[in-house]
Amino acid sequence: MKYLARHFQVFIHTLGNIFRHPLPTLLTVAVLGITLALPIGLYLLTHNLKMVSSEWQGQPKATVYLKKQATDQDVARLENWLATQRSWIAQVQFVEADEALEEFKVMSGLGKALDVLDQNPLPNMFILHMPETLPVAEYQPQLLQLEEDESVDQLKYDLEWVQRLQAILKLAEYTVWMIAGLLGLGALLIISNTMRLSIANKSDEIIIINRVGGTNTFIRRPFLYSGFIQGILGALLAWGLIKTGMNWLNAPVEHLAELYASDYQLAGLPLPVEIGIFLSGGLLGWLASWITVSLHLSKLNPSK
Repeated sequence: MKYLARHFQVFIHTLGNIFRHPLPTLLTVAVLGITLALPIGLYLLTHNLKMVSSEWQGQPKATVYLKKQATDQDVARLENWLATQRSWIAQVQFVEADEALEEFKVMSGLGKALDVLDQNPLPNMFILHMPETLPVAEYQPQLLQLEEDESVDQLKYDLEWVQRLQAILKLAEYTVWMIAGLLGLGALLIISNTMRLSIANKSDEIIIINRVGGTNTFIRRPFLYSGFIQGILGALLAWGLIKTGMNWLNAPVEHLAELYASDYQLAGLPLPVEIGIFLSGGLLGWLASWITVSLHLSKLNPSK
């Protein structure tokens, strides 16, 4: 109980010192809050982009465009081959060029304009529907084999843009972690600089405590609490900045979603991430203070 009471007493005393000299603390907290808010904002951006991409619920589909010179025998040969590929093809749909042109006339509203064409510019095509639960890697080699067929002019896969987006998001995740690490190092330096100034102001007091037998742990304790409190306050400011930014962006995001007939809303920070923000801020403050004070004490009394 006495041990906890001493810690509580030091914590209250440190908190009082911070409120008695608020300006240096406010400057440190402001810089720390902005430093922490940057990687959190980037994480929130990638998190929302992930949610947008995951809302795509269409069935994977590939369109195989045949060459204009492809014969009926070529079409029959491809139909027979596709019939043997039911392990990765859920449905095969053959669309003749004339049928495709008539459908395009209806959908585009250019029926009369297209009637003046001397010949049908559209080719015959196969539309392949793949199971939604089947990974792309399972049938990617077969698609490549089909694309190299002598009768195939072009193959379009409707999920290519989703794959590219997922790859970009994966790269963005690694970038966020790299930036978070660099900014975390910057936060350590910021708090360390504040601690150096605080140590310099109390250098005589530290020397006296050291000379009368005060342990390094006893000397270090108030600085550790000071760094921890500054880290928590910086994390609180970062959390507030992110919340304010989200509230500011909610209205334009909802308006943009309405234009695309969607009810999408910005996703907030998950609870584990919010807890992690405060834990990270407190840990950074504590670690920076511990390193700075320990270096100072090692110079003051190398034998300890």
